[in-house]
Amino acid sequence: MQQVSVAVENKDEARRRDETLILALSRGASQQEAATEAGCHRATVVRRMKSLKFRRRVAKAREQLIDEGIGSLSSKIKAALEALADLLKSESEITKLGAAKALASMLLPLRAQQDFEARLAAIEDQLKGSAR
Repeated sequence: MQQVSVAVENKDEARRRDETLILALSRGASQQEAATEAGCHRATVVRRMKSLKFRRRVAKAREQLIDEGIGSLSSKIKAALEALADLLKSESEITKLGAAKALASMLLPLRAQQDFEARLAAIEDQLKGSAR
């Protein structure tokens, strides 16, 4: 009976270690930093990273962190744009210029991204049509 409980404990411990490694690696920790955080040797991280399934879990966790960050930024963008628009009304020419440059530097990449997405969608539609 004791062997069974030790095996279960080892599996639970391995799962907890993997979850800690996945979180640390997804946040950008080095292999050594992740190993230290998980309480294991760097060789364990190297071995785990050889597993496609483990690497996919790290990638998925990283993707979730990025999505959360984008969500957080998205909720603040309106206030940021309003603050820049207010700065355009400043009496200081330097402040107005800085605000104008900031707004322009954001607009051009956004426009390019929209154009890219529209072109990509058109290509995807063409590919779907030719596949039929």
